[in-house]
Amino acid sequence: MGKYENLKEMQPYVIQLLTNSLRKNRLSHAYLFYGNKGTGKLDCAFLLAQMFLCGQKTNEGHPCGQCINCTRIYSGNHPDVHVVMPDGTSIKTEQMQFLQKEYAYSGMESDKKVFIIKDCDMMTVQAANRMLKTIEEPLPGMLTIFTTNRKSAVLSTIQSRTQQVSFRENSRHQLLNFLTTEGISMHLAKVIVNMTTDLNEALQFGQDPSFADSYAVVLKLYETLETNKMMAFIWLHTEWLTHFGTKDRDKNIFGLSLFSVLLKSILLKKLGYADDLQIEEIANINLMIYHETELFAILDEIQLVQNKIRQNFNIQITLELSLIHISEPTRLDVI
Repeated sequence: MGKYENLKEMQPYVIQLLTNSLRKNRLSHAYLFYGNKGTGKLDCAFLLAQMFLCGQKTNEGHPCGQCINCTRIYSGNHPDVHVVMPDGTSIKTEQMQFLQKEYAYSGMESDKKVFIIKDCDMMTVQAANRMLKTIEEPLPGMLTIFTTNRKSAVLSTIQSRTQQVSFRENSRHQLLNFLTTEGISMHLAKVIVNMTTDLNEALQFGQDPSFADSYAVVLKLYETLETNKMMAFIWLHTEWLTHFGTKDRDKNIFGLSLFSVLLKSILLKKLGYADDLQIEEIANINLMIYHETELFAILDEIQLVQNKIRQNFNIQITLELSLIHISEPTRLDVI
């Protein structure tokens, strides 16, 4: 399944709207794509750029994906597609000055140009006003696409001069289908969709070779607690800290997030929730080593440990103390 088909499945209304507009020659000069993080806004912006510049569109109006325009847009190397994103904490006036100059010139390879402004809510007031002047008097063949996770933070004057397109939250089933069509195993895809509904983050997890190894370490932790809790302390040093490190805070926080996903799946299973997206290992795990109240307490403990690691507590000592609590959850005042 290609990029067009994937996005059509994830955001059918958006793709149909854009396809119809292009086919009927009613494409707006400026769009505002808004919705939660990870709903495919930037991917759709690049897809619209392909639809706009592709010279071999299908009868249905979607891009061929194979021509030189499509491939260069996909790889980020098309001379007539300009992307601006925050430089640090904002999009600055100088960045908009560059775009204004580009607006004044025709495309290098045709009479068309595409401008994509990612996270447009982060434009400074001065930058936004410069952009406003540009889209108030659009030149023929110029297409501008703004994206934002926070529509309320976008200047009302920008909103009023763009066609607004809402992106809905991805469902876990849609995300699972997307991941498997991208070549990610069903086994890992089910873990990922229980971690995030962010399209880009999910794909990043699936394409990271270390993700499967990290999940294997997390599974081993639960199995060790299941069979021999005293060995868990030795395992912490020989397995967990060897894989996630004693200094890398982000990796340890990520590992703990994976462990939380596993425990939440176990908890839901114990509570009787049927879910066809359940992590596959749950079928073979001993669900009886923890009571439901203990699992709730352990999940709270993991969140506390993650916060401590973020606050520069010693990783090894923090994990050792936490493992004592997890091994004996009655210490967590669950009764």
